[in-house]
Amino acid sequence: MYAHCDLCIREYGSMEPDATIAIAFNRDEVNGKTQTPSMTQVRAVFQTACEEWMKYAGVTFKIIVPTEDPETTWSTVDTVYKANVRVTFQGAPNTYTSALGTQSIDPAVFAPGRPSMVLAGVGDNPPRDLLRIVVHELGHVLGFEHEHQHPFYLCSAEIDADMICRTWGLSPREFNANFKALDPSYSFSCDAAIDAQSVMGYSLDQRFFRSGAQSPCFATPGDRLSERDQRCVGKVYPKDKEGRAARYAERLVALESRQGSAMEAAHFAWTRMSARKGKERLPESVK
Repeated sequence: MYAHCDLCIREYGSMEPDATIAIAFNRDEVNGKTQTPSMTQVRAVFQTACEEWMKYAGVTFKIIVPTEDPETTWSTVDTVYKANVRVTFQGAPNTYTSALGTQSIDPAVFAPGRPSMVLAGVGDNPPRDLLRIVVHELGHVLGFEHEHQHPFYLCSAEIDADMICRTWGLSPREFNANFKALDPSYSFSCDAAIDAQSVMGYSLDQRFFRSGAQSPCFATPGDRLSERDQRCVGKVYPKDKEGRAARYAERLVALESRQGSAMEAAHFAWTRMSARKGKERLPESVK
C-alpha cells in the first residue's frame, strides 16, 4: 500500500501524527558535564535540528535538559522508558545511528535501558557536520529510511560495493543494511525519482558510483530539509486538525491490513538492527 509521498517510511514504525517525542541524554555520560562547551554545543545543535523538522511536521520534539534529577536523563539500568530517543555518545568512532520510529519504545527491539540513538564521540568532540548528522538521525526517529535504499531506485546496483567495503571495512552484511534496496512491501510512501538533496541520503564521493557524478543516485544532502523532504513530512505528520484525522484513519487502515504482521515486523526490525551493529559507522564525509 502506497500513498503518494517522497520519502520512504515504514507504516508500522511511524509515530502518531501529532506525537510529542522526548529526547534524553545518558546520565553517566553527562553527569558533571552539562555546562561544558561541547555539551552546550550538542544541545544547541539538537535544538536547531528539531526545529528544522518541526517547521514542516505536526510533531513536537522535546529535549529534556539534564540536571541532577535522575528523571531528566536515562540510564542503562532503567526498566521504564524515560524518553522516545535515548542518546549515547559511546561506540565505535564515527558510529551514527538511530532506531527507526516507534522501534525505540518497542521492548522487543529496544529495552528502556538501551540507547536508541548513537552519536559516538560527539559529547567530547562534536564533528563539523554535526547538524547534518543530527537532522538525518531525527529523520530515522520519525520513521524515514535512507533515500538511497528506496525500493524503486536500485541504488545498490549503482554503488561499488567492493570499494565501499574495502574503504570502510564494512562486512557484506553491514553494506546490505546501509545500502541495499528495501523490500517494497514494508514501505508506506515512495516516489518514483530519487531526491539528491534529501537529508535522508548519504553524501558519497562520486568515485563510489559506477557512473560517477552522472549516477542518478549521486547525492549532495545538506543540513536542511529539501523541498521534497518538507512536502513529504508534512503529509505523513500533518499540522492541521483535518489532516491529522485523515492521517490517523489512513495509518489505521494500513496497519489493520497487515494483521498478524506484528511479530514479523518486530523480527524484521531486530534482525535489521543486528545487521546494523555499527550502522552508519562511516567517515564524516560520507553522511
